[in-house]
Amino acid sequence: MRILVPYYVHTNTLEAGNAVVQMYLALRKDDMDGCLKAMQEFISTIPYQENTLKDAPTTEAHFTAMLYVMFSLLNVYVESQVRNAKGRLDILIKTDTTIYVMELKMNGDLDKALQQIDEKDYTIPFKSDGRKVVKVAINFSTEDRTIKEWKIE
Repeated sequence: MRILVPYYVHTNTLEAGNAVVQMYLALRKDDMDGCLKAMQEFISTIPYQENTLKDAPTTEAHFTAMLYVMFSLLNVYVESQVRNAKGRLDILIKTDTTIYVMELKMNGDLDKALQQIDEKDYTIPFKSDGRKVVKVAINFSTEDRTIKEWKIE
């Protein structure tokens, strides 16, 4: 094992594993900022692939699916593309104490994402739940191919 493991487990693999643990622990403490920092690091470990579709890794749908899978693996309640009377929110996460309503943008504006959450009334169906409802705007960068920035309210 000591001879083979270095050939199969690279530093990036170990760093990615640590990022997943950090995401999980942060989310359990309702520290979405810490969770997104770890997620940003994790996504940054994904190697650039030249043989993929040109726009596949640079679409909002790609990152929505990636976040859905990552949050699902953290064993939290997560839904994507949740419809309401006025639109469709990108990601919904429910922990024991908090409901996170997330709007994702690609090379976008965080304030406009938060404005969309308000204008489309994405938080209203969850206000009577009893848990704290938190709005999260996340902006992805096509150039950096990861989370560029986020804003939490």
